[in-house]
Amino acid sequence: MLPSEEPIRARREKKAAVFPAARWDAFVECHPLGQIYHLSGWKRVIEQSFPHIRGYFPVIQEPMGGAIRAGLPVYFVNSLITGRRLVSIPFATLCDPLVTAREDMDLLLNALYELAGEVGAAAIEIKTCAGAETLAGRSLRQVNRFMHHCLKLDRPVETLKSNFHRSVRYCLKRSEKIGLITRNGDQRQDLRIFYDAYVSTRKRLGLPPQPYRFFECLRREFGPSGRLRILFAQHGRKDIASMLLLQFGRRVLWEAIGEYQGSRTLNVAHFLVWQAIQQSCTDGYSVFDFGRTSTENQGLMDFKRRWGTQVTDLPEFHSKRQVHPFMNNGVRTRAYTITRAITRRLPEKAVALIGELCYRHMG
Repeated sequence: MLPSEEPIRARREKKAAVFPAARWDAFVECHPLGQIYHLSGWKRVIEQSFPHIRGYFPVIQEPMGGAIRAGLPVYFVNSLITGRRLVSIPFATLCDPLVTAREDMDLLLNALYELAGEVGAAAIEIKTCAGAETLAGRSLRQVNRFMHHCLKLDRPVETLKSNFHRSVRYCLKRSEKIGLITRNGDQRQDLRIFYDAYVSTRKRLGLPPQPYRFFECLRREFGPSGRLRILFAQHGRKDIASMLLLQFGRRVLWEAIGEYQGSRTLNVAHFLVWQAIQQSCTDGYSVFDFGRTSTENQGLMDFKRRWGTQVTDLPEFHSKRQVHPFMNNGVRTRAYTITRAITRRLPEKAVALIGELCYRHMG
């Protein structure tokens, strides 16, 4: 077995099998619900970035080692603060069980409960989007705390633009007058430039940033295949903001954005989103994905809705009531509010350190 073809645990009822990662990835690429977060490469990124997380890939195979019929990647998150739990899939903005039949979901859930007992997980959390019906009506508890926004690229770019809210069109016109330009970043130093701007944005929002090594692993895993791209906005030949995009199948996903302090008055976020949409159209993609948004973040919800996006729920299914220091039953806690207030007042190096500490318990 090649080093890159690490074994993935596979189960059909109580029988186990081992097969190469390439076979799993081929299944993901062909499945209508397959996303970049389902790939074995995402498993490598997560495990290399977060030592407290370990991935497993339960699947249903046809008899005699035949084709994979269904699968549900799940990750064991081991934390003294947030608990020991199985999560599908950590840090994924959009994912579903790769299941089309409810009876297959029954088999996979049995495998998850068995795995939870083996690793000592006290809870199971499954994220969904288009495949929520395979879990609805079961003993799992449904939580709706995120929404999904996406834009179908099925019309000429100017037609798409004409359907944007007038405030978006105004911001785009203003960014053109200012003279903002774009560049694509493909060097390692470009990742550091992106990350510095990303930390600056997270500080302004009062949110801990994901560690730099996470983005470094993303670049190393998906950059060579063209599945990761960094788009920069420049003003006077100076980088003032950047956006990290993931590309898989016919979809481009807005994964993260960073703006240096003082650049927001230039409408740089609007500019970057519009440039990314235009490039996605040129490259032949059919969907531009704005990612998920907390239902409590009305400002960001409004921003994404004004681009003429389609909005859908992102139900989560939990095996037990969620206990979390920053979130109680989907509602932000007092600890969350205090942490945000403190983060806004710290220097950026300290904010990056807080991100390192916080993400040792997230997933």
